[in-house]
Amino acid sequence: LPKYQVGDSWTVRFADGRTATRKVRAIEKDQYVFEWGLDLWRYLDRDLVLSRQITPIDGKEFPSYLEKQRLIDFPLSVNKTWEFRILVGTGRAGQAGGPGMTVIRYWRVFSFKVFGTETILTPAGTFGAFKIGESSREIACGAAGTCEDVANTLIVGHLWYAPEVKSFVKVKRVSGGATREQEPDYELVAFDLK
Repeated sequence: LPKYQVGDSWTVRFADGRTATRKVRAIEKDQYVFEWGLDLWRYLDRDLVLSRQITPIDGKEFPSYLEKQRLIDFPLSVNKTWEFRILVGTGRAGQAGGPGMTVIRYWRVFSFKVFGTETILTPAGTFGAFKIGESSREIACGAAGTCEDVANTLIVGHLWYAPEVKSFVKVKRVSGGATREQEPDYELVAFDLK
C-alpha cells in the first residue's frame, strides 16, 4: 500500500495530447487530498478508496459513482482478483399500471485481475509494473434477484501500476466505449516524489 507525501505529483498525457497533473495537496484526518487536474480535488482514505470529490473553485461536491469503491486492492499479486458494482439506474418492466410491474435495477459490474508483471516504457522512464485487466459491463436485475447482462455494454481495459512511482503509469482501453467514470487512455510523462 503506497504512502504519499504532500507535494508528490504525477503528470500524464492523454491520447489526444492534453496533459494533466495529479498532486497530493494535503493530508487531512487520515485522508489524502489529491488535486486531479485543475478542476477537481479527490479525497481518498489510506486504502485509496474515494470518499468524495469537490470542485476547488467553489468547494461544491462533485458526485461520483466510484465513491466508496476499491479501485485497486493492495497488496497486488499475480492472479489476484477483485470486483465491485455500482447502481447506475432503475426502471420498470411489465404492463403500465398492471399487477405485474417490477422494478429493474441496472448495475455496472467492475472486475479486475492482475495478469502479471511487465517492464513498461513511458516518457517518464522505464518501470516494473503490475499489468491489471479491468472489465466492466451492465447487468439488469429484477425483484426476484435474477440478473442478465445488458447487450453491448462490455468495456475492457489494461492498467499498469508501478510501485516505484506509486501510481498507474499507463492506462489503455482495449475494447468498448468509455463511461463517464472511466479515464481515457494515458501514460505518465513526469513525476516528483517527495
